[in-house]
Amino acid sequence: MRIGNIDVISGQVQQGYILTGYTADNAEVKVPLLVASGKKEGPTFWINAGVHGEEVSGIFAIHKLFEIIDVENLRGTIVATPVCNPLAVRAIQKVTREDHMDMDMHFPGNPDGWLTEQMAYHFFKEVREHADFLVDLHALGGVDAAPYTIHKSLANVPNHINQQSRALAKNMGFVLNCFVDLTTATGELPGNTNGALDIQSVLNGIPAIMAEMGAGNRILWDIVEITIDGLLNNLRYFGMIDGDVFQAKEQILFPKRCFPCSKRGGLALPKAIVGEQVKQGETIVEIVDFYGNHLESILAPQDLLLIGVIENPVVTSGKIVAVCGLEGEAFC
Repeated sequence: MRIGNIDVISGQVQQGYILTGYTADNAEVKVPLLVASGKKEGPTFWINAGVHGEEVSGIFAIHKLFEIIDVENLRGTIVATPVCNPLAVRAIQKVTREDHMDMDMHFPGNPDGWLTEQMAYHFFKEVREHADFLVDLHALGGVDAAPYTIHKSLANVPNHINQQSRALAKNMGFVLNCFVDLTTATGELPGNTNGALDIQSVLNGIPAIMAEMGAGNRILWDIVEITIDGLLNNLRYFGMIDGDVFQAKEQILFPKRCFPCSKRGGLALPKAIVGEQVKQGETIVEIVDFYGNHLESILAPQDLLLIGVIENPVVTSGKIVAVCGLEGEAFC
């Protein structure tokens, strides 16, 4: 098996890269690639991070996971790409600075397209060829947030693929979990959601989820450890390493989510606490002007749990100020 520039050798951990494009000075854009191949046969489990430049905790979760993987007792192969979009990470921003495109809206990519589209194409070609399961690690840039998973149900996808995506999410052990039914696009963000890495993976028969690792622009070591535990739990669940699969004591599933936006510009003051319930009609965020005068109260449209709330107070109209889970139920 060859992935990127690596000829995979059983029983070894190898480092290499996937060549995805060129910058204006003809420098190669290389996605760092880590491969741990066990001595025994098994599936290929792909872990991705860094598709957005401010989402850094996932990078370190991958690093620490590879420090503890024992290839002698590993069945199958773990592939990890800790920095999926090196140009966005270099610029410390969500989009590719050169063309201002969000890579996670442009999979499976286009070999004849813009820079980000070409990068997405060369990256996803490897995923599509090799991955049996995929976990895409994210974070919420500019938002104080709790960790949570997102798994998505797609029409015309075999039920066992959707069910294995659900299992990936549950096995992460996060307390908060969102389910997005893309047959109705209920609670989904605007934009080309079908261009997301997890969605394109599922459409190509690869069970996949997103795992949001709290706030962006910082390393959250406690969430890094929780994420590593969840990844190891999935490896046990899919028979790649030995050990018992743990079941989290409490997990909540939100079949819907919403993203309240400001109607006025000014300074945003959070009025609710991340991880806690907010009743319908209660204030999530207040907007004031530069004099401190009240402009707007952004209210809970129904009873909800606050997953994340804006940290940088400077907002325009139309700014997402919170991430909310709706209609929570036990995740069984």
